[in-house]
Amino acid sequence: MSSHARFISDRQTHAMSGITSVTQMVDRPYIRTPILLGIIAVICFIAGAALVGGLFILGALWSWFGYQTKYTVVIRTSAGEIKALTDANGERVGKIIAALNDAIVFRG
Repeated sequence: MSSHARFISDRQTHAMSGITSVTQMVDRPYIRTPILLGIIAVICFIAGAALVGGLFILGALWSWFGYQTKYTVVIRTSAGEIKALTDANGERVGKIIAALNDAIVFRG
């Protein structure tokens, strides 16, 4: 939620008068982990350890589909940076950042 006077996220209230800038941080999952687990699984299947290879395949699938890119609203104040909100929906975070920037401009 945002207004021209305050920004409320995750049960924290930030005064708009104290916010100097707003940026977006993107945290993408590592692609190396599922690839490495898949390679180990193939080696296990070739070596005849199908059960262990199956477990590595499950781990690779879990790490591939289980991790999502996370988008964070980072606000800067005179006290430093604050990660105010993290969400998997990049469009939503972009709209929040645009609203916060509009509020900063409106404040003058």
